Amino acid sequence: MNKKKEITSILKRLNNLPYLLKFWAKKKPNQKFLYNKNYNGDWVGKTFIEISSDIKKIMNYFNACGLQKGDRVLILSNNRIEWVEFDIATMTMGGITVPSFVTNNIHDNEFIINDCN
Repeated sequence: MNKKKEITSILKRLNNLPYLLKFWAKKKPNQKFLYNKNYNGDWVGKTFIEISSDIKKIMNYFNACGLQKGDRVLILSNNRIEWVEFDIATMTMGGITVPSFVTNNIHDNEFIINDCN
């Protein structure tokens, strides 16, 4: 099977991002997946297994906070690996991610928080 057909076959079986991440964490746990620049300007990647571990930690925190299916989770952050980790942890638990920009002012964020239902 060629690579394109293999990926298409995988995507047909996996219906959401948490399942897709779980699949790749099992298949290629040590493969780098997401990258950030460090303070020296070098790109540093995190593996599927590292990201999965971080997501589990976030989910444990959400459980301790009492997050329920359908609850909204506001993510106010720059683009970074942790944004993706929080988003996938929220989805995995049945929550709904509410993204916001760090450039928003307090009134913009207040509106988003009050209107995200």
